[in-house]
Amino acid sequence: MIYAWTDETTHIWLNAAGTSLFIVDAGSQALAVGIAHIFNVNAIRKVNIFITHFHLDHILALSGLIHRSLDAAKILNLYVHEENALELTGWLAENMAHIMYSDVLKVNVILLTNDITDVDGVRVQAIIHHKFANNKIRHFITSTTYAFF
Repeated sequence: MIYAWTDETTHIWLNAAGTSLFIVDAGSQALAVGIAHIFNVNAIRKVNIFITHFHLDHILALSGLIHRSLDAAKILNLYVHEENALELTGWLAENMAHIMYSDVLKVNVILLTNDITDVDGVRVQAIIHHKFANNKIRHFITSTTYAFF
């Protein structure tokens, strides 16, 4: 895979053919600039978005990314570990209700386990972590690390 763009909470790779995007998290509003450039210079047919967890700094730009991807690509896959499925369902209901029904049908939600999965010829493993976030707002989170190989 070819490394395409990053900031603190969002990482983007292209497959070797330049037709599929692999995006881990969508936390940055700056993502709009990076993704627009990538769509303009590549013939993207598929967007694969992997969400680690549902803190705002990891999903802030997700709604815009989904809209932009639906406009530019033919296939949109949204990946989340099966233990985060309920959070994803709630987020989709709150944030994507205004999408036309025909566009909703273009979004494929794929629940991952800890098993290795093939995504466009790239092997992906989702490793779930349960941890206590030790910051100002002490809380427990379920987060996922994605290994690409």
